[in-house]
Amino acid sequence: MAGIGFQLQKLIEDESFLKKAKAYIFASIITSGPWILSIICLGLIGLLSGTLITGMEFPKVSITIVYTFAFSLIFTGPVQYILTRYLADKEYIKQKDKMLSALITALIMSLAISLALSVPWYLSIEASLQFKVTGILLFATVCLIWTMMDFLSCSKNYTGIIYSFFTGSASSLILAVVFGKTSGVDGSLAGYTAGQFILLTALLFFIAKEFPYNGIFNREFLHYFTLFPFIFFTGFFYNMGLWIDKLIGWFFMGETVFGNFKAYGVYDTPVFIAYLSIIPSLAYFLIQSETRFFLVHRRFFDSISNEKLQNILQYKDDLIKVLSLSILRLFIIQFACSLGGFIFSGFIVSWFGLSVQSEEVLRILFFAAGAQVMFLYIIIFIMYFDLSKLGFYLVALFFLLNFMLNILNLFFPFAPMGSAYLISISVSFFAGLAFLLYSVSDIEYSIFMRQED
Repeated sequence: MAGIGFQLQKLIEDESFLKKAKAYIFASIITSGPWILSIICLGLIGLLSGTLITGMEFPKVSITIVYTFAFSLIFTGPVQYILTRYLADKEYIKQKDKMLSALITALIMSLAISLALSVPWYLSIEASLQFKVTGILLFATVCLIWTMMDFLSCSKNYTGIIYSFFTGSASSLILAVVFGKTSGVDGSLAGYTAGQFILLTALLFFIAKEFPYNGIFNREFLHYFTLFPFIFFTGFFYNMGLWIDKLIGWFFMGETVFGNFKAYGVYDTPVFIAYLSIIPSLAYFLIQSETRFFLVHRRFFDSISNEKLQNILQYKDDLIKVLSLSILRLFIIQFACSLGGFIFSGFIVSWFGLSVQSEEVLRILFFAAGAQVMFLYIIIFIMYFDLSKLGFYLVALFFLLNFMLNILNLFFPFAPMGSAYLISISVSFFAGLAFLLYSVSDIEYSIFMRQED
């Protein structure tokens, strides 16, 4: 889904440094907008709450938001992955008139999932009715935002998307502080939720304005859930693998904040800091890697039906070269960012006032986060070649390794926290890289065999 990448690429073609910087900043926000802006927003709310709101229990607000993002990603992941595949197919054959109805259908599904999960959860905790209702609304809103994120990649209106993110995040910050000052925890969570709803509404407005309306129900999109079961489960197990070490930390080693909410501070904060180091490579991937790869990928696949074998093999060689070079460049960028985080971890820990134990964890997590995003790139490239079964096996491997090694580390501590995650994701990344390159080496044969089937 390289559509918006082509729009941003036009900015870097300009000689102006400011326009190039603007392109990468926009790409950073588009690829990681919800969570990166939420991290910043949470930090500012906590800071302002401590100075402006006497006695407010901010950890209740922050842990509620963190749980919202974690579980919304896990349980909307399957819908997101299927939606991405559907939108990619429609984009390829230029059927944009069916896209908006697919989005609406996906949003309805995500809303149903969010309510089915959040209502029982919040009914089981001791909190005010306002807090429970707001928590349910926040979870539903964030689930819908995640579902929208897949649609943004085929949009051309990147300025509208950026406007939406900044408006929503600024509203969350301002309203959380203002309402928190008058109504404490309940008001602060309500203010944050209102800002996220503004973000969702703005995104819907710009998308509805760009894409033609063709009904609210798309049966063809629903059929994709049976056509591509491996993509469905890839979406679930990738996000489960991403969060399982955090969940184990919360529920086995964490401290109760309130109700069913637990936190593991020595691990949680370093995790969110470490994930900031993947933003540069995400931006590069959106603007440079995926757009270049998309062009040679499409030329190769188009050639299969109307070119001679000699040309097809030449295009395949070009495709493999671009793929290999893209992975290498992404690896270099990400390794540099992870290494920089490792070197400056002492300064970062001091800046955030973290413990000495957190410094060791942070150093490990910088490289774990780097391996995580490299693994994501491998999965995306695998999906470009329609190797969904391979993608599923790889994310299942990651989930099982991360689960088993972290459970093992609970009972037989063999390494510092974060090591099990680093080992799991590193093994999965290198396995994925090897299988991807092997599969692409005879991709023309595999395509012909699939057509025979």
